[in-house]
Amino acid sequence: MQTTNLIHIGVRSLRETKIVAPKTRWLKSGLALLILVFLALAVTGCTAGRLRGDSNGWSPVAAVPLPIDSGSSVNEQGSISPLDNTLTVSNPLVFEIDQVIKIEQEQIRITGIRDNELVVERGINGTRAVSHPGQSVILTLGKQFVIIVTTKQGEIQAMFDDGSEAPEVDDSFSPPGSN
Repeated sequence: MQTTNLIHIGVRSLRETKIVAPKTRWLKSGLALLILVFLALAVTGCTAGRLRGDSNGWSPVAAVPLPIDSGSSVNEQGSISPLDNTLTVSNPLVFEIDQVIKIEQEQIRITGIRDNELVVERGINGTRAVSHPGQSVILTLGKQFVIIVTTKQGEIQAMFDDGSEAPEVDDSFSPPGSN
């Protein structure tokens, strides 16, 4: 008698699963499709109010971080080797862990800070670790951006964004024949 009850419960569970699974799969597919549609609209810069034919909507193309003088410099005797993963700096208080800095053309990620030394990951974001003079200026990246956008009318615009308010158009270019 106990064995029969266990088998009966097992069969009942399987039947319930077969009935519920198609509905659950359909709901998950529909939700995934809805998320993809909203993501596509967000990426292209379209909103419900901007889908009319006379739209001035725009689509972001790139966000380029502006290098800003950190107020600190490398404070090393001689030059920095491409193999160095610590940098002695004149003012470590202006830096944060995970911040991206730039020395000449090389981008560097700060992974730690000890006294006047930055522990770093060299040559990130497609740049190469190279030698630098021992007194190099350090620039910071990622606080201010130039955002490049295209408009529905074919115009290319550059906007400055420092995160304090909505970006405003700083410069605009219309390729010949775009209007």
